[in-house]
Amino acid sequence: MRLYIDVIFVVNFIMDTLILWLISILDRRKVSFKRILAGGGVGALLYCLLLFLPYLGSWINYALGSVILGISVELTFRPSTIKGFIRLNIFALLTAVFVGGIFIAIFYLTKCNSMVAFGIGNFSIKLLVVLTIAIYVFIKWAGGMLISSIAKREGYCRISIGFNGEKAEITALMDTGNFLIEDQGGNKIIIAEFGAIKQFFSTETQLLYYQKLSPQQILEGIKDEHIKTRIQLIPFSSIGADEGLLTAFKIDFVEIFTEKKVVLKNALLVIYNGRLSTNKCCNGIINPSIIDI
Repeated sequence: MRLYIDVIFVVNFIMDTLILWLISILDRRKVSFKRILAGGGVGALLYCLLLFLPYLGSWINYALGSVILGISVELTFRPSTIKGFIRLNIFALLTAVFVGGIFIAIFYLTKCNSMVAFGIGNFSIKLLVVLTIAIYVFIKWAGGMLISSIAKREGYCRISIGFNGEKAEITALMDTGNFLIEDQGGNKIIIAEFGAIKQFFSTETQLLYYQKLSPQQILEGIKDEHIKTRIQLIPFSSIGADEGLLTAFKIDFVEIFTEKKVVLKNALLVIYNGRLSTNKCCNGIINPSIIDI
């Protein structure tokens, strides 16, 4: 049986692009379709190059396939944290198994697998379009149900924060007992552990937090004028510290993902210089009322 490299590339390109597209829906990430196409193209090309390597065994081939998928995910979504990269790759592997299984089943049931042996002329474009739409509708429905169920059951949400040209992701507990909701200017408040968002700051500013200085000392110790214009002290009563103050920064934007996606422009990032959860299940806190807008 002869294999047509162009057919293999096209099939892998379509499947990789579909997988990346579905990941963007499941994880509710805003990413241009050009980047999804580019990620699918790179993945398909690497799969084709893999065919020229000597057979290394099933497990090694599976591992190399996972690495290629990870490269496509990295190029497409550019996750800002290791945790985000791992989550996206879990989505990718699960989606790949699901989509691949359906494609293989349909191809064998309809005898479309003969296209690999006899050329792309036997490939049913109509079948691919119908199959793609069906998978999209199912993933959209099932993914929405899953995200909604997890958010309601666990009381957690994923939050993406933009500040000072950087981006960080945290998992926040939606706590109605947290009374840090907004400041006097109406800015919504997001509380996060310093360790989860430290990349926002220079080494000198990070050192102030590592030294466990008081919020007032941190305020006085920050030298970066751009950062200094965006910092303020927030009084609190929901989480304990001797001073009764926490440092807060005016952030560029925050995206909150629950059953729906909420984008806030007027928001403050309040930094807690410690652990918010003993079992590390979350590294942020919000009052759920801030997403009811």
